[in-house]
Amino acid sequence: MILAIFGMFAAYGDKKNAVTEWLGKISFPVYILHIPVILIALSLLQKTALSVGVQYVIIAFAAYLFTPLAAVLIEKIPVVRYLILGIKH
Repeated sequence: MILAIFGMFAAYGDKKNAVTEWLGKISFPVYILHIPVILIALSLLQKTALSVGVQYVIIAFAAYLFTPLAAVLIEKIPVVRYLILGIKH
């Protein structure tokens, strides 16, 4: 069953558009930056009186919102891009 699913995705799922091109371009910076964004959000929420479930939801939304934003911002500054991500353009 798994091989059939992989085969279907190989045959029909290999489509490119503007969104998938952009996601492919920022996938490495997002991979590198998601943990620091989560840790910053966690440190900001650590002393609040919110329940753990609410903190989890807030941190998840912060990670999904701020990680691509941070990746795009870091990609625009050449010195920071090289120091944080090691990417030379």
